[in-house]
Amino acid sequence: MTTIALTREEALAASKAWVKDRIEKPKTVYSSRKNGLLTQLAARCAAESLKQGDGEYALEDRLQRAWDLVDSIQMNAQSDKVRDLVWKKSEEDMSPEELKLVETARHQICRRHDPLRAFREGLGSEHMPNIDKQHLLADCADYLEQTWLRHPVLDYILLDMLITRELCAFGEHIKEFMMPFPKDAIGLNRKYLDAKGNLNEMRKVRWKELGARWGTWSVWALFLPGAAVILAYLVGADGVADTIMAGWAGLMAAHFGFRFLRFVLRGIGLGRYVDPSHKAKLTWEEMYKVWKALEGPVVNPAMVKEAMVKSKEAGAVWDAPAYSIIEKVIADDPAAWVVDPSRR
Repeated sequence: MTTIALTREEALAASKAWVKDRIEKPKTVYSSRKNGLLTQLAARCAAESLKQGDGEYALEDRLQRAWDLVDSIQMNAQSDKVRDLVWKKSEEDMSPEELKLVETARHQICRRHDPLRAFREGLGSEHMPNIDKQHLLADCADYLEQTWLRHPVLDYILLDMLITRELCAFGEHIKEFMMPFPKDAIGLNRKYLDAKGNLNEMRKVRWKELGARWGTWSVWALFLPGAAVILAYLVGADGVADTIMAGWAGLMAAHFGFRFLRFVLRGIGLGRYVDPSHKAKLTWEEMYKVWKALEGPVVNPAMVKEAMVKSKEAGAVWDAPAYSIIEKVIADDPAAWVVDPSRR
């Protein structure tokens, strides 16, 4: 069956009709970033179909792919609160505040989160994204495969999601497994779990817990050795008592000496020798510079890549699509990248 190529007028008319059918007019927000992006992507679909000599069905397929990609990115970027409202409540049952929240999310593809605030505030922070990594990588693969859908805003959204997700995940790993907070009997950082990663809560002194730890330490480090020494002297085993005393004094000196050394090294900037999280936190700081370099509305992509390379040298590991996206952006224009979706 021979495909009848669309004329320019037919392709434009079909794409405009598709946009009119798909977009949803805002009810409580001033404008819809999603609708604006879909309108521009529809124009790209029409242009590619004309270039390839596509028929009506091929154009419809391109338009559907554009919709599926944007919808998938939007769903992955939504907060848990919005997802719960959408799935568990009808609009009739929502409060005015909930309706406004859902309406804003409906017309917003994603919201930019600050990984530093997420690091400080923990899992309950409004800046802690709930981005599924495999979902995100699949969206990146779909996007990079369909070169005719390339758009500066989608480049930015996907790269920002990749960078932010990696930063937040690494930050939580540092707090849960590397920072020198006490671990329980099975090696879990209970302070992290109880505080849900909130640094201020994790650093609060829990006097009852501290008292229990000091009590246990006192029994094993002071009472039992002291009792053993006294008992040895009482039964006339002075040599044994002297040996226990010497070993006990040596262990106490080593214990408090190490604590003092750790305090001094931290004070003079050499904490990396005694704190396993020190190097990781320095790596995280270099990674955060990448996020800062992405602040819009105009970004210098060459500087973003430079920050990514420096962070990699410090130990950062970025997902491959992040490099693919920034390389393509640089190829388009290494100096200026307009990324603010509200301007498009």
